[in-house]
Amino acid sequence: SNFYTGGQSVGLMRSTNGGTTWDLVTPPDMAGLPVSSVVATRVGTQDIVVVGTIANTETSRDAAGAIQQRAARGGGIFRSVDGGETFTKVELVAPPAEPGDYQFPVGSVTDVVLDPGHPSRMYAGVIGGGVYQSDNAGQTWVPINTGLGTQADGADNDGVGGADTASESAVGAARI
Repeated sequence: SNFYTGGQSVGLMRSTNGGTTWDLVTPPDMAGLPVSSVVATRVGTQDIVVVGTIANTETSRDAAGAIQQRAARGGGIFRSVDGGETFTKVELVAPPAEPGDYQFPVGSVTDVVLDPGHPSRMYAGVIGGGVYQSDNAGQTWVPINTGLGTQADGADNDGVGGADTASESAVGAARI
């Protein structure tokens, strides 16, 4: 049985011996992206690993000295069908050139979870995109935001300067 873990600056680690030793299995295009979540499941003969990552930002100053932030590399979902040997990246929401003043830039995947009753069903929380569902072990994703709301939580979820405004919804929310 394989175990997987990830972190802020380490990348994705895999153990094939119950955690006695660990190997770094981060692919080059995931290197440097903070890992927010890891889901592993077996579907048929495939060992599926799905990794949620946070976008990287660059901070600089303009000619007037004001701080500017932009997405240097977009976060997203990395999926492996061979137990972490190779990965394919899926970017559910492309990050804008200016990520804004949020803790995580748009396009960051804050969490991926597996439906315990359905080994091929997963859910992902994506900044700026809301909640996505996959029924094929992360191969494709569809937004499932109908009926989801953030209008009564007392927070400014969409960054327009007011808590619980009529425009707030799961899509475009700065925090999922």
